[in-house]
Amino acid sequence: MFAKLAWTEIKLSLREPTVAVFALAFPLILLYLLLLSFGNQPDPDFKGENSVDFYVPAYVAGTIAAMGIIAIPVHLASYRERGVLRRLRASGIAPGSVLIAQVLVASLLVAVATLVMLLLGSASFELSAPESWPIFFAGLVLATASFCALGVALATLLPSARAAQSIGLLLFFGMFFISGGGPPEPILPDGVVFAANALPMSYAVDALQTGWWDGSWHGTGFVVLLSLMIVSSLVAMRGLREV
Repeated sequence: MFAKLAWTEIKLSLREPTVAVFALAFPLILLYLLLLSFGNQPDPDFKGENSVDFYVPAYVAGTIAAMGIIAIPVHLASYRERGVLRRLRASGIAPGSVLIAQVLVASLLVAVATLVMLLLGSASFELSAPESWPIFFAGLVLATASFCALGVALATLLPSARAAQSIGLLLFFGMFFISGGGPPEPILPDGVVFAANALPMSYAVDALQTGWWDGSWHGTGFVVLLSLMIVSSLVAMRGLREV
């Protein structure tokens, strides 16, 4: 039953235009444009890294954020409006199964986007390999799980798919360009940096970049992401039981 649910969710997600645009195409196109604009020389504004080594981990985090803040809430809010979640619960599918299925689908799409970014960066811009693949992978898994849980929680709280889309787009663009996807932190005003440090994508970017550059754990980033995953999962499970 769970395998069938997960496979169905994969096929349905790939049909959603928001998934194709914001989780896959948008980060790749913008990444390519930024790398062509900034070149690929070490720069103090990029914390001494090449622009490709700075932006690839950040845009992987951006793909994760797009899945969690836009794709999943819209998809599940639409399910709720049409009574699909109620029918799933009536058929004996536990709320946790819906949450896990969303994580698996998002993980697959994030893996595809990450692989394409790595291939693009390596082929065109001399992307360096991560200093620690295990730490980078751990950050990737934790960030994906955290934002997926957040997405499911948002889907249970927002009133409709249209509201989920509007609020998701607002949150994503408000967060993306100041949390690593736009100008680097030294260029941003202090007030913007302060706001970025209150947003979860900043900690996903920190966790991935630190594992990539130094091969070390970004303690604060991992703690924030773990806390986000726990709190969001509790809200999501409760919300799925009540739909």
